[in-house]
Amino acid sequence: RRRRRHHGILRPRRRGPTAMAYAGARCAVADEPIAELATSPSPAQFFDRFVAPRRPCVLRAYAASARLGCVSTTSCAERIIDVVRGALAKKSSTKDDDDDDDDARARVELRARSFGRQSSFGRGRERQVRVAAVLDDFEACAARGTASRFYLSAHTPQDAFCGEPAASLLTASGSARVPTRPPLLSTLVPATCNLWMGCSAAGTASTKSAASKCDKDSSGLHHDVHDNLLVMIAGTKTVRLWDPTAAPHLRPAGGAPIRVHANGRVVYASNPRVSADGRCYYSEDDDDDDVAGTRTRLDAACRCSGDSAAADDDAVEALLQEALDHASATQQSMDHRPRRRRRRTELPENFATIDRRALSRLRIPAARPVVLHPGDALYLPCGWWHEVTSSGGLHAAFNYWFHPPDAADFERPYADDFWVRDWKRRRREDPVLRRHFFESDTAGGVARG
Repeated sequence: RRRRRHHGILRPRRRGPTAMAYAGARCAVADEPIAELATSPSPAQFFDRFVAPRRPCVLRAYAASARLGCVSTTSCAERIIDVVRGALAKKSSTKDDDDDDDDARARVELRARSFGRQSSFGRGRERQVRVAAVLDDFEACAARGTASRFYLSAHTPQDAFCGEPAASLLTASGSARVPTRPPLLSTLVPATCNLWMGCSAAGTASTKSAASKCDKDSSGLHHDVHDNLLVMIAGTKTVRLWDPTAAPHLRPAGGAPIRVHANGRVVYASNPRVSADGRCYYSEDDDDDDVAGTRTRLDAACRCSGDSAAADDDAVEALLQEALDHASATQQSMDHRPRRRRRRTELPENFATIDRRALSRLRIPAARPVVLHPGDALYLPCGWWHEVTSSGGLHAAFNYWFHPPDAADFERPYADDFWVRDWKRRRREDPVLRRHFFESDTAGGVARG
């Protein structure tokens, strides 16, 4: 199909029936600067100025006063590696002799060749690799000044708050332990956290050749489904931003979004029943007739007696299986993860597939790129599209993801208390959280979160 052009610029067009209800901050003009704070405000002030209006914000030198354990006390990635190794060794000493700590695995992304250009990240090539092997590779590449083929990716197991090596930082010893929730966002409910680490080629982006090297460490253009607080530890990251209204034009891998909520939460056809706070709601009205019919037939079969007892048992068993299948389907519809398994090399649905040339020709205002140095932090509301480019050799960052708030009250940021109750349950049942809070209490410290 031919596209309308104006003075050689490709006009953006609507790529599907997206219901745009977004009511937060937007990029009004091209290269609009992102707010920067030299000192951290109070949690209530930060919520009113940035969280509620959905405004990104850069906090300079935030880590020094944030009380985030080893994330606040070091600007050296090697120190983070030592903490991870120490926590894994401690965990190994508490297990049986048959359990080997070297088997602890993390999800990494591999460099991929794209469109005949040099290899880069952000292409969906992921693999489970031993944590010890990944850390050894990072240190070896840093010593040689070369780029690593690995990049620590987000990994959240089904039965844990976070995966390795972030879990090791949450269960580290003494003052190195990282809290499960930063004080700045004390009323938001954490969803998970992650440690990002990689090694780029030595050099700066001041020259064209160096900029090409730095470009290879791009995360890919994507948006998050949670609010994000990214804290830099080592190296440098450059972040390019677009507001949630750009979603229909960036060709997401999941297809044209069916809606964008007022707080920026993007919803795709693979999981359409997602509320603004990230819950997948289930409407009982959709299947009331099926449930009532199954219940009626089950009651009738249970009341049967006499010579047809064997046949009645078979009928009851079949109806019970039907009820279990219905319950399983209901649970799947309430799960916040897509039901379709993603192939290893397939892009997640929240990643953009538009190429750089087409992106530069779209008339969509983008925010001014943000450069993060060690100790800096970036708050990014859900739905904001961003591309992160890492440089500076061995680089590391730690981030928190929070369930997106759908209310403007600091004390009650969620219209429903579902996530608050779910957080209390996870603190009791989640193995990483139970160990984090138990060790904090036994050590005499105060467990924050």
